[in-house]
Amino acid sequence: ILLTGTPLVNGIDDYYELLEQVDQGRFSSRAEFSRTWKVDASLFNRYGAVRNLAADFLQKATKDVLLRRRKDEVLSELPPRTITVTKHEMEPTDDRVYRGLESKALDTIREGKSDVAVFAAIHSLRHHLALTRVAAVRERIAELLEADERVVVYSHYLEPLRQLQAAFPEQAVTLDGSTPPKKRQELAKSFGS
Repeated sequence: ILLTGTPLVNGIDDYYELLEQVDQGRFSSRAEFSRTWKVDASLFNRYGAVRNLAADFLQKATKDVLLRRRKDEVLSELPPRTITVTKHEMEPTDDRVYRGLESKALDTIREGKSDVAVFAAIHSLRHHLALTRVAAVRERIAELLEADERVVVYSHYLEPLRQLQAAFPEQAVTLDGSTPPKKRQELAKSFGS
């Protein structure tokens, strides 16, 4: 059994790799698979209907080895999503740091620096904001735990997660890209029970 949440990550070639794992030889080669299933990229990227049609045809052709569930088919099994938007003012020190990073980012854009430099400047701003929110998130987690709720915190950055882990050493576990698959499964199972 091969399980994946997103079978077509970057393109149809990703799907070939998955099929080769579960049914070697279905296609004699990657080239044959590409000739049979690749759609003109300009059409594929521009028109959602073309994308959906290609996916439906491919699903039908591989239905003996593929179970594909769409988002609308599993939404009924999920608990309702709760979104709470709260506003947090930065401490004066954090605000000064943010303004300095923002100024550097704007200079980077104005000076026409590379996309990588612009991305790095924006990344610095976002990282700083993530760190400034840790205290508010920590308070909210404490409230939810007090109410006997389970909490999942998602972050693009590891440092806020590490700080939250340190604040709740008995209750929290951190699952990130460095977590080995077996340990990841154990953590997911323990959270669900």
